[in-house]
Amino acid sequence: MNWVRPIRIALVLAAFAALLFAALLVSNVATTSGAVAQTAADADTVTVYLFWERTCPYCQDAKAFLEDAAAQNDWLVLRKIEVSAPGTAQQLFLGLSQLFGFRRPVVPLTVVGPRPFLGYEGDATTGADILEQAQTCRETGCHDLVAALEAALADSGPSTAGVAGGPSEPGTA
Repeated sequence: MNWVRPIRIALVLAAFAALLFAALLVSNVATTSGAVAQTAADADTVTVYLFWERTCPYCQDAKAFLEDAAAQNDWLVLRKIEVSAPGTAQQLFLGLSQLFGFRRPVVPLTVVGPRPFLGYEGDATTGADILEQAQTCRETGCHDLVAALEAALADSGPSTAGVAGGPSEPGTA
């Protein structure tokens, strides 16, 4: 029965990818045709997800930059998800990597809405791009891809408690 869980996860990821594609297709058609007006975000905050490992120096740079950005912008919520150890956080990270089509999962992986940022070149480049995407999501609204995948994984198997509720970094409140 060890093969059942990976198959279930693969099916959930495939279904989620199909739903995401359909949502993007509908969104693109609606935006292009002008049939549906783009509205501002329903929420007052934008969540930035940072998947990282303790031994990764680029992760430390991204983490420091995003912590400062979150401290300076009350609308920006940073979720730090440490993925070194097997568990729910790593499962979510691997699922996102597969969903985005990455051949090899790499950290840091930052996700804002539906957009991934792989790696971290620096504050003025990658950091600025991340904040620009977060601002776009704040102004126009974005689908929270990570939250949707967390929910799909929670429905398909054991609870994702500890990941879905907040930071996954030990010792962080």
